[in-house]
Amino acid sequence: MDNTDNITYLMMEGHVDLEHYRYLYFLIALTTNIMIICFNTVIISVIYKNKCLHEPMYIFTAALLCNALFGATALYPKLLIDLLSEKQIISFEACLLQAFCIYTYGASEFTLLSVMAYDRYVSICKPLHYASLVKMSTVRNLLLLSWFLPCEVGIAVRLQLCKFKLNRIYCDNYSVVKLNCRETFVNNLYGLITLESVQIPHIIDKNLSVSHSVITPLINPIIYGLKLQEIFNNIKGINFIGKMGTKSSTYRSTLRVRPSYKPRLPVV
Repeated sequence: MDNTDNITYLMMEGHVDLEHYRYLYFLIALTTNIMIICFNTVIISVIYKNKCLHEPMYIFTAALLCNALFGATALYPKLLIDLLSEKQIISFEACLLQAFCIYTYGASEFTLLSVMAYDRYVSICKPLHYASLVKMSTVRNLLLLSWFLPCEVGIAVRLQLCKFKLNRIYCDNYSVVKLNCRETFVNNLYGLITLESVQIPHIIDKNLSVSHSVITPLINPIIYGLKLQEIFNNIKGINFIGKMGTKSSTYRSTLRVRPSYKPRLPVV
């Protein structure tokens, strides 16, 4: 712990063999972050630009992928900085902000998946009533519910810290609550409903702690994006147009450099 100008800093001690594999970890994290941004952004832009995809199913898919970008933004920038730093520290306020963002990301994803399941249920089981049950106003309300309902920022704000070391590579609510000087109801409640209360090996615990933020944002674009035929066809159409544009530009440049043909008149 370091306290400068009334700022409390926490030590992040969840990294494993960082001295030996620092740059390998950084390369893997950077590559994963770039892939998450590219995969999700492509499908979001396809849904946004094509008005034929402005339907509830595709809107919920775009919202899920936007949420994945939000979760990646909450985790990876700080993680990449820590991997290249000699000391892995974070201020208590920044730790609370990261914990809140990661919690919001996870809770919003669960809510959005539930909303998508309801949308598919209505479209399959009640197709004649789909237009009346799933209106655009209903879609907006469900999106607001999914993004603004997860809110528990006040859980750890009033804690009195006695420990200043987090056995994590990022901040989460339960790990912050465990730094409290005495046991609280919230601490015990989190211990019952989280994986932290289960005695598992250290390295497995670290892998499980980041798997939701690594695997899920990567496979969501494939499961809920490319598997949808309309989105896949639009992405293929973009590639086809790009190839045709390249061929046409090459053909035009060939015409420009080709010398003009002037027929020779017979000499009399």
